Amino acid sequence: METAFLFIPPLLLGLNRSESFVTLFHAQLDAAARLLTFVDCGHGFVFLRKADGKAVELLSRGLPLGVTCLERYQEGMVTMEAGDALVLYSDGLVDALPEQALDNGALAKLLEGAG
Repeated sequence: METAFLFIPPLLLGLNRSESFVTLFHAQLDAAARLLTFVDCGHGFVFLRKADGKAVELLSRGLPLGVTCLERYQEGMVTMEAGDALVLYSDGLVDALPEQALDNGALAKLLEGAG
């Protein structure tokens, strides 16, 4: 894994001064190699749903943007196979359905047959 250093001075300094933060998940897919490269800046609500229905967590999480201007983020990589899907969601989904006790595994199961 490589270390990615996100350097966006005006944004980060503004967030830091306002005592605010923002989460971000950035990914790039090399379709020919089926290689997904990603950086998770505190988002965390993301997983790879394998063709067999299992949820695979994408680790390499860092702090949200704005927590510190000097955070270094670990780049993660995962190979995708035919039938796999990248699933991203927000905490709004979890908050809207608290009775569902949603996590990556529960969402992967709910997505069975979708697609």
